[in-house]
Amino acid sequence: MSIAVASGLSARYGILVKNGEVLETLSSITHFVFDKTGTLTEGRMTVTSITTAQHQWLHGNQITEEISPLLKDLIALERFSEHPVATAIISCGEMLGLDCRHLEVVNFHNRPGFGVSAEVAGRKLVAGNSAWLDELGVKRQPQLEQEAGRLDDHASALYVVR
Repeated sequence: MSIAVASGLSARYGILVKNGEVLETLSSITHFVFDKTGTLTEGRMTVTSITTAQHQWLHGNQITEEISPLLKDLIALERFSEHPVATAIISCGEMLGLDCRHLEVVNFHNRPGFGVSAEVAGRKLVAGNSAWLDELGVKRQPQLEQEAGRLDDHASALYVVR
């Protein structure tokens, strides 16, 4: 419980913690070494790709009609979150010119350290980490799990279920 609280509190200040083990290790750290790329240099997160079972979108490409509805639902959901990942998702939608203000969002729930959920346009939507999906009993497709594992080496994976 304390790890979830620490993760949620740190996220409010723009500090994202990959997992509880990182917090435990942090207590013995005496020096920090930073590279000069990505979030640290620019001071903000960005969405680099969106992968579904059938389609993939990469940053810099035109959004496809297969990915667009999912991203619109996700943007509508994340409008109610203050998390840095939410800000990145909303910025991605603005960059792509997506308008989702017409989508009704009800029953928004923020679970610090895990993710957010709500009903978006009448459909239940959950966006969060793998631990929360496990807790909810959501089975993930093997190829998507493999892609998320690949991302974990240099980025963060956000799971979206609707």
